[in-house]
Amino acid sequence: VHGGSSFHFVPRMEKELNEVTHSRSTTGDNLFKFRGFHDRIHDIDIDTLHRSSDARADPFNAHSFFQEELQRLRDLDLTLPSCALQAELWPFAKSLALTLHKKKQVAETIVAALKRDGAAVLSPVSTLLPALARDLRDEFYEFFPAIVEQLIAVLNPGVASTVDGTFSCLAFMFKFLQLAMVP
Repeated sequence: VHGGSSFHFVPRMEKELNEVTHSRSTTGDNLFKFRGFHDRIHDIDIDTLHRSSDARADPFNAHSFFQEELQRLRDLDLTLPSCALQAELWPFAKSLALTLHKKKQVAETIVAALKRDGAAVLSPVSTLLPALARDLRDEFYEFFPAIVEQLIAVLNPGVASTVDGTFSCLAFMFKFLQLAMVP
């Protein structure tokens, strides 16, 4: 009933499968290795000069960098605190003019989210703040102390990801605000 070729095919597949699993288990090359806190901190690379560019494909586009970042977060970060923050911020991010007009509400919403949710919103906030600073430029300074104070309050020095996110956020904010800060 069974063809001769199919009868020999199964044992050969099993033999090849056993060779693959055996070769992986004996070499000891684990793709995922545990890295301690100090190793993770040592590997943090903040390169503000080459990571992003100010050039847009369409300079006459009505949306802002803040809107682009918020849209990207809507697609990538689906955690409950992040979605709640996105829902609060989305009405203010429909255009650059609206973001500029509602800048106080945007900053207050971000600070309130950091106070309310803490480290749970640190990742989305650390990507949104540099984009907001990039859009608001000089007008961002009135909110800068309250935002930095809240970022530091949420910062947990024992968790490498919060250290990385906070320092990257601050570095990019300083990058986009440096022209107004340095005379």
